[in-house]
Amino acid sequence: MTYKQAESESFLLVLVCGMMKVSLNIKFEYDKVGNMSEIKCYLREDHIKVYKYRRRGYVPAILYGNGISKPISIYCDERLLVELLWANEQGSIVDLDVEGEKYRAVIQAVQLYEATGKLDHVDFMIH
Repeated sequence: MTYKQAESESFLLVLVCGMMKVSLNIKFEYDKVGNMSEIKCYLREDHIKVYKYRRRGYVPAILYGNGISKPISIYCDERLLVELLWANEQGSIVDLDVEGEKYRAVIQAVQLYEATGKLDHVDFMIH
């Protein structure tokens, strides 16, 4: 991912996926410190297909690692997740609030949908 600063609070996001290049204008809202390292997530229900979450503006994700017996399927707001990924690169430690439970996790993998360049899935590993 690369970006150019267009205005003081607006950035031009250029995603390069395979042979396709997609540009998005995104406005960021940062906290007083100027960084973002926490995001609110919700538990995914097994009977709801992931494409329905994507249609509503959410990105499916998975949370796995030490301290939990099996991976937790979650989803996050796409806009907030893009902000989080802009402020923190892959491999950074972030705080996840999954319906009241706090987790400290590493951004393990970010998958983009090649046709549109939008976020497809994110993997978080508990640190």
